[in-house]
Amino acid sequence: WCAPATAEVQGAWLVEEHGHWSSLVLHDGLEARFRTASMTVIDEAAVVLALDRFSGSCATLHPSLNVRLPRPSTQSVVMMDDVGYVRVDERPIRMIKFHARAREGEATVLLEVTRVLGEGDLAAELRRGRTVRFKLGTERATYYAAFPLDGFSAAADRTLSLCRTND
Repeated sequence: WCAPATAEVQGAWLVEEHGHWSSLVLHDGLEARFRTASMTVIDEAAVVLALDRFSGSCATLHPSLNVRLPRPSTQSVVMMDDVGYVRVDERPIRMIKFHARAREGEATVLLEVTRVLGEGDLAAELRRGRTVRFKLGTERATYYAAFPLDGFSAAADRTLSLCRTND
């Protein structure tokens, strides 16, 4: 998660805030994740955009969206290869593919971005941009999330440095 919610994540350490973003290290017992993260609230749900780095491939950012629902899910849901969209400022819209999981009785939904389609480097756009926006749809509704990019570059640089030091 990000700095305001680190108490909810076991194994989060070296947390540092950078504007609207945080940099931190998570360890789940198997591997370390070097996370750049930002949080926004949409209809009572806390949505965290996380970009993780892993030892051995520090240059690659692995994006995900973690959604903390206001109430536990009433059903288990798994969506594979669903489609959404991401856009930085007024740059071209990119299609994303993602997997999503929610378990009945739990209040967390994890959306793992598996592919980002489009020309150019999304990470470079994030560094130069002011806002990144996501559009994700389900059979029932369309969801929009926006994250200010103030502090993204500093947080991403720190996680890259931490990851390389860990290598």
